Amino acid sequence: MLPIVLFLLGLPNSGFSANRFTGNFNQKLEGDLIQDVKTKGGGVIELGFKELSNAALVPSARDELEGKVGRLRGMYARQGTDKEFTLFRVKMNCCAADAIPLEVRIVSPENITRIDDKQWVEVEGQIQFRKVGGKDKYLPVLQLKSADHVKRIAPLSEYEF
Repeated sequence: MLPIVLFLLGLPNSGFSANRFTGNFNQKLEGDLIQDVKTKGGGVIELGFKELSNAALVPSARDELEGKVGRLRGMYARQGTDKEFTLFRVKMNCCAADAIPLEVRIVSPENITRIDDKQWVEVEGQIQFRKVGGKDKYLPVLQLKSADHVKRIAPLSEYEF
């Protein structure tokens, strides 16, 4: 009986999946799409969404990471142009009801058209932090050298960050 009642109520649905977040990434960044930031030495850093999200909140952490090269894995969400997209993961503390998206904006000097929305990708680019237009908030950005730095990967857990 329970499965029939759930079906009639339209449950389960996609309300608690990553699908509900893909339309929420519309924060406009200040300045030009491609920006010159002084490159810092060192190898490629394996990044996590939590690390970048937390660094965006603290000026000293932004200064430490900005200009380094990082690698990040997540789901692709198209933005307004073919040269900009959002990479995201879903952070869940307790249950799906408290899930929030963690996003990193990706900008490229070249068009990226071969990737579909919600496709899992790995990107490698220079770490930057850009101010969100009209707000006192920074958003982590990875600026790619070319579109070749976006690679499809096997799906990972949506709630692993």
